[in-house]
Amino acid sequence: MDTVGIPEEFRERLSDDGRALWLNGLALRELPDWVLELDQLVVLHLDDNELTELPEGLDRLGALTQLDLSRNQLTALPDTLGDLTGLEELELANNQLTALPDSVGELTALYHLGLNENRLQTLPDSMGNLTELSHLLARSNGLTALPDSFAGLDSVVGVNLSGNQLDEIPAALLCLPDLAWLQLTNNRIRRFPREWGLVPALESLWMGTNHLIALPEALSGLEELLLLTLDDNQLVALPEALGGLRELRELSVAGNRLSRVPASLGALDQLERLDLSRNAVAAIPAELGNLRRLQVLDLSSNQVLTVPSELGYLARLQTLDLTGNPVQAVPASLLPMLAHGGQLSMDGGVKLDEVVAAPQVPAASPLGLLERLRLRLRPLFAPCISTAAVLGAAQAPDPDTAILQLFAWERERVLGLATGMGGAAVTVLVSLLATGIEGKIDTSAVVLLLACCLPALLLVWGGLLLAAVARVGEQYAAVLEARS
Repeated sequence: MDTVGIPEEFRERLSDDGRALWLNGLALRELPDWVLELDQLVVLHLDDNELTELPEGLDRLGALTQLDLSRNQLTALPDTLGDLTGLEELELANNQLTALPDSVGELTALYHLGLNENRLQTLPDSMGNLTELSHLLARSNGLTALPDSFAGLDSVVGVNLSGNQLDEIPAALLCLPDLAWLQLTNNRIRRFPREWGLVPALESLWMGTNHLIALPEALSGLEELLLLTLDDNQLVALPEALGGLRELRELSVAGNRLSRVPASLGALDQLERLDLSRNAVAAIPAELGNLRRLQVLDLSSNQVLTVPSELGYLARLQTLDLTGNPVQAVPASLLPMLAHGGQLSMDGGVKLDEVVAAPQVPAASPLGLLERLRLRLRPLFAPCISTAAVLGAAQAPDPDTAILQLFAWERERVLGLATGMGGAAVTVLVSLLATGIEGKIDTSAVVLLLACCLPALLLVWGGLLLAAVARVGEQYAAVLEARS
């Protein structure tokens, strides 16, 4: 690359092939003339300088695909910017722009336009020509609307209009078939449009810090929605239709005026994080116990008096925040969460309500039968004699006493196994006989099944006894070694 004409102090900022130039962070107040001679430039970084204007000859850099002018002091852009028709990424964030030239619509290859933190109040209608535009970032400006022509940009995937002066959601956004994420935080929006069903691809929606007082039933039409943030609005209720967002992973409605939580939220079986903090919720619906994927539940700063024992079903729950509530105790069904390192926060420290038992399953239901079988079979999975038991026996005055202790412990274990297996067998046999007597299955089939099961049960029983004897021998050897 011929570097003649480039001041020596800038040569190291030019790539070897002469296609990229980094002039960022140099406190430049104007663009050096020699830059306009680099007609092969593809990437030009001029961010973090003190530029107040750009030269009209910018069109001489016709090969540019990336231009970064962020964090300068630009108040306007030249019309010749539109001659950079190969431009794909244009970053103009953190300047003092009050308007964009109409020629920006000639950047038909542009897919990223960054306008965050300027002073824009409108965008030109010519933006409707940016048919390749994928991302529009215009946070913290003074925008009150989008041009109607924006509705024709079928390639748009993400839009950030947070921190503007929007009184309503721009209608043009509802016509974007591939819109996947939309940020409208910190505006003045009072209501949702009823046409939300026209945005089927939307996955993430940020609507915090607005003036919303209600949500439409049509919101359930966003079937692909994964994240919904509605913090710091004026919502007094959530619609039951919210339970129709079956793909939702995160829901945050903190800082509203909610007094109740709809039971339909229990249908959000993909939900991982639920933030209901800073509301006036007094009761938690038991249906939240169906959120088997839930990891974080924030109920802080509400009016919760009791916690339903059904929350004990939340096997993946890692964080439960109850601070700032009048609740005095939580159900014992939450003990497994604490045992697995989960975080439970409440005023005055964690207190378990010993009166509230774990959730009960009706005995007459199929789940009730399974629960009875589980209780019968639980002794089968009792742990073997621990190392502590062996070391305890090592303190016996003589080996004979030690082996007697071990035999006594092992006998109790074998009896527990026998009791569990016997109870399980009786439960199954009685159920089969009752079913046969009622004529629901063939009696001969019951007899055949019993003939197969009983020998197998005896074999298992015998195997357990033999294993117990072998274990006593191993533990006796361990005792002798410990005593030596």
